[in-house]
Amino acid sequence: MTRVLNQTRGPGHPDAVVFACDDGHLPFALFAADRILRTEPDGRFDVMICMPDISNVPQRHLAGPVRFCQVDFAALPEVPMVKAWISNATYFRWVLPAAFDGQYRSLFYLDTDTYLARAGIQRLFDSVDRPVPLAAVQDFQRYVFLDEKRKQKVEAKLRDLGGKNGEYYNAGVLLMQPEHFLAMDGTKRFFAAAVENVKYLPIHRDQDQGAMNLAFADDVIPLNPLYNWASRAWLNPPLVEEFKPYILHFAGRGKPWNKQDDPYIATFAPEYLKFLTREVPGYAPKTALDTADWRLENPKYGIRILDEIRTALYRRRFRRKLERAWNEDFEGKCAKMRAALAEATLG
Repeated sequence: MTRVLNQTRGPGHPDAVVFACDDGHLPFALFAADRILRTEPDGRFDVMICMPDISNVPQRHLAGPVRFCQVDFAALPEVPMVKAWISNATYFRWVLPAAFDGQYRSLFYLDTDTYLARAGIQRLFDSVDRPVPLAAVQDFQRYVFLDEKRKQKVEAKLRDLGGKNGEYYNAGVLLMQPEHFLAMDGTKRFFAAAVENVKYLPIHRDQDQGAMNLAFADDVIPLNPLYNWASRAWLNPPLVEEFKPYILHFAGRGKPWNKQDDPYIATFAPEYLKFLTREVPGYAPKTALDTADWRLENPKYGIRILDEIRTALYRRRFRRKLERAWNEDFEGKCAKMRAALAEATLG
């Protein structure tokens, strides 16, 4: 049975925002939690960070406004990891309903690479008017133009992992009500799906997200897409300004705390850097692989002028490619998103 082994305090509200991570992602969970507390200071919900061990959390944070819980994650099945930047901590979220059953009405789980752009979490909790075992946002791949090769890959994933009508959900933002998740035998169903998904990991490379869809794609309640605004085709100035999402999700390799090439994501870097250099001794941004900065740090020619020209040409090509993705089928994407917003049944 999943248990809370240690904690800084008990529940203070009926609902909670929750992050689940290991030591490696603790700094980013701290930033995301701090951003929520600053952006929505009057929220009537707890903000929690759950970890397998909280002994390394600095005392100033343990004594702060975030509730820290040391959770027993031993019940999780052991599965191989196929992406170097993702650890087995990605599975932690799936024992949270069992750990907090009887403590909270609703848990709003967020990945550590999410960013509350504007207040809306209390609005979401207040909108819950039915039992919600599990709610999530449909993956944004269904709202963009796909070339034939990519289309075939997506269709194969939906066949293998998705719902009977092609549903496929992103696992980075989830609303779960522990009582109702456990009533549908959610923990057991997910564990079985995580094991079944092992055969698909080399093909689709979706860790717990693949397992979630195998287990629940036909049962997930569609959540308002404004609560999980993800993917390069949508994380850009024109579409963010058009729809004003509540939560931005920096899914994939382009993280705002790293040196990376996306100029829109880079606009968030100063805020991250200010917080992380203050809260994490010795913190320095890492350089994402194959980016412009990586090319300068790993010169091809060893002749400064040639390597600078090579990097400048790469930056220009990347920016043009990115802007084409931003503007491609803009009106079509807007129409699809408005339809998705109308179809969302929660939030």
